[in-house]
Amino acid sequence: MPPKAEMAGKAGMAEDESVSMQLRFVCLEYPYKQLEAATNGFHDSFRLGEGSAGTVFRAELPDGSYAAVKVIDLSTLGDNSLVAGFE
Repeated sequence: MPPKAEMAGKAGMAEDESVSMQLRFVCLEYPYKQLEAATNGFHDSFRLGEGSAGTVFRAELPDGSYAAVKVIDLSTLGDNSLVAGFE
């Protein structure tokens, strides 16, 4: 993985594209069905809280580990969805 400074400084790369690329290196991706199962269908009993862009749920993954899953409400991001890493 290239250092952050190197990634941000690549010629021709817009600032919001750089942020999006950086997020890809720190975020794990799971299929929707797996997250749905891990949160018991995004059940309210798994709800941890709510932020400005969505609701956070506790997920119990098949390997026994836990994760926080944020369900993003894209309508709250408006034109900033690319900057936030959601294309």
